[in-house]
Amino acid sequence: MLLFGCPIGFRHIHKIAADQIFRVYHRLFPRPKAQIHLVYFSCARDMPLISISLKSLARLDQAILGNIYIVVDSKGPFSAEEKLALSEICPKVRFLDLGRIDWASLDTLITELKAFGIAAEAAGKNDFVAKIDSDVFFLSDAQHHDAGRQGVTTVYRDWE
Repeated sequence: MLLFGCPIGFRHIHKIAADQIFRVYHRLFPRPKAQIHLVYFSCARDMPLISISLKSLARLDQAILGNIYIVVDSKGPFSAEEKLALSEICPKVRFLDLGRIDWASLDTLITELKAFGIAAEAAGKNDFVAKIDSDVFFLSDAQHHDAGRQGVTTVYRDWE
């Protein structure tokens, strides 16, 4: 069988038809826009890392970025000045004081579940909630390719 001058096997006709129906359906009923809400678990000791991470986030398309929650470890809380500095970097930052964060403990699990619950309540129906570490930095595709071309194994950029 020829379709627009291209030979097509009969066994592929149903796949092509289903793909066209899928495309038409999604044009008529587009998916609602979703946002991603991020949850950090951090303390004042991580201030340099989290500030760079937030600076890299601030460079993203803000339409896809929801609230950013920083769950503050009660053993090393941020000072008021540090909280203000992080809020200036990214205005969507919300600080949560939910209790202790110990490595691999029941208290930590309960704190994480509370934080995810708070983030989920503020999230929309199609939104995502993700846990993120303070040492995760967001690079654009161009920055990533530049680093690869230069052969570097560590990328540092002054985000100011």
